[in-house]
Amino acid sequence: LLIQMFQWIIVAFLYYGFTYSWSKLGKNIYWSYVFSGIAEIAAALICWFGQDVFGRRMTLFSFYIIAGVSFLLALIPLSFGSQNVLTLEQLMCLIGSMFVSGAWGTSYLYVAEQSPTNHRGKMSAVCSIAARLGSFAGPQASLLFTWNKSI
Repeated sequence: LLIQMFQWIIVAFLYYGFTYSWSKLGKNIYWSYVFSGIAEIAAALICWFGQDVFGRRMTLFSFYIIAGVSFLLALIPLSFGSQNVLTLEQLMCLIGSMFVSGAWGTSYLYVAEQSPTNHRGKMSAVCSIAARLGSFAGPQASLLFTWNKSI
């Protein structure tokens, strides 16, 4: 229970932190949110396919690994295109956000699968309450970039 609560805190922190900070990543806020929406749809499809083929545990594990690697690659300063249309930070944050969204969807099924039948509702509720802590802190963490440029 504690591991799944921690998992839900982290996935909610990352999901809401990136969802509310897309306007800071791109030059055009509207295109940033369009790409974010496309990433959400792609995440749902990849999540569905991954769970069918590989199972929930391997899908969740691989989503976390891919998201972590892409967030680390986002630290490399590199631009694409002649007019710096897309930076590596934007691309990797989009990919990482897509896989965090997929991990969020897989977590709902995984907690119900791991719980005994008569405790499924309680386990989902406790994990959802724990996720609210991450969802409160995620958007606040994105504000750190506006206050301190060295982060």
